[in-house]
Amino acid sequence: MKQFIFLSALIFVFHCGGLDDSSKKAVRSLLGENQKVHSFLLSHENQLPDIKGLLSVLNSSRDEIKNPEIRSIFLEMNAALSKIGPKNKESFFQSYSNFSVILAGVVKKAGLATEYNKFYCPMVRKTWVASGEEIQNPYAPEMRDCGDLVK
Repeated sequence: MKQFIFLSALIFVFHCGGLDDSSKKAVRSLLGENQKVHSFLLSHENQLPDIKGLLSVLNSSRDEIKNPEIRSIFLEMNAALSKIGPKNKESFFQSYSNFSVILAGVVKKAGLATEYNKFYCPMVRKTWVASGEEIQNPYAPEMRDCGDLVK
């Protein structure tokens, strides 16, 4: 059932009209916090980032977002991040990748795909969203340039 809700939300994201201003503002705030997490992962190989900023945006924005489907997607992203274990790197990476898959759909819907892109590394089988087009794999320090820009 949970997968059905997630798939329904993604179908909405890809097939309906543009986002309202409150949704776009929330998505931009979320992308800013996501960029901080991505940058932290690139510069701190043996530490996990604090995701309080991501969770704060997800929680505080829900009431401001007028679009019920986008509000639902924010709940899905919150659920993906809530599964992160406090000191388990692989659990963190998997949850962050799941969150990133959902975020990539919202980025496209918000019309921000020229600024932020979805990337995928087949070696670690994980996804991330980052600004620009340069591949900077946050999951594998030994192969930062491994991955593909997904259009």
